Amino acid sequence: MLKTWEDVKRDLDLVKENKNKSILLGNGFTTACINNKKFNSKKIIDMVHNYFKNRKTTKKITNIEDYIYEVEKQFIKQIYNLLPDDKIRNLPNLNNIISFLSEFDEFYTLNYDHILYCLLMEIKNYKITTDGFLPNNNGSLLIWCENNPQCVHYLHGAFHIKTTPDNKICKITRTEDNNLIQQIRKEWDNGNKSHIIIASDYRTKELKMSSEKYSPYLKYCFDKFKEVSGILVTMGVSFSASDTHIIESIKNNKKLEKIYIGYYNSKDLNYFQQIFGDIDKIKYYLTKDMLSMPS
Repeated sequence: MLKTWEDVKRDLDLVKENKNKSILLGNGFTTACINNKKFNSKKIIDMVHNYFKNRKTTKKITNIEDYIYEVEKQFIKQIYNLLPDDKIRNLPNLNNIISFLSEFDEFYTLNYDHILYCLLMEIKNYKITTDGFLPNNNGSLLIWCENNPQCVHYLHGAFHIKTTPDNKICKITRTEDNNLIQQIRKEWDNGNKSHIIIASDYRTKELKMSSEKYSPYLKYCFDKFKEVSGILVTMGVSFSASDTHIIESIKNNKKLEKIYIGYYNSKDLNYFQQIFGDIDKIKYYLTKDMLSMPS
């Protein structure tokens, strides 16, 4: 049965306070926020894969630093130049985006970019969100711990999450002097390239994501996603070949009562229906122009 966002919103409004309302975001969410259909993070990642595939060297990649450095050049050049922090605060559809995000209690994203980080900063006056990072003893770093409150989960990591030399997981934040991307670039300029991102799929056999220091955060977030309960809504998720682990987690989750899969056009809808089959609790809703509609 096909739904509209208004249908989904009515169902969300009826959810009891003790039930979870979760959102899973993909590249299409970023595209909708910035209203630029040409932006595609997967294409940028593909460019990086091709770089490593075609480079003229026999040296094998046994760590993530070279990979991240090339991602940084390609990814940040496009997304951060296209959408600096101050532009996010002045998006013409910002009220619609804030209204959409405010419907949810738990946030899961497959994106590496800074969009969700900045948007959640904008809604902090309306809704409290926690990402598992709290100040250390002297307040100099925001350190992640699985025992900290957390409702924001970067399933594939993010450019503003990194590891310290002693393998603590910490968060880079904007300051009075530097916005987020300036802070991230400052980290790279200082030689700190241990940012937690992962793009492991069938194309990355050459790339060995073997360093265990990257696993605690990612494992925790994915384990939480596998156990999500209540209602799950997806927005901008393509469910491509690299998302098999996400697809199987949704299909095998017995705790979810309702699942709303967002689709952009009939091609997406047909593809999603083939993937998920006849699962009664899965419904589909149209996301095209959803965030650009008058609020």
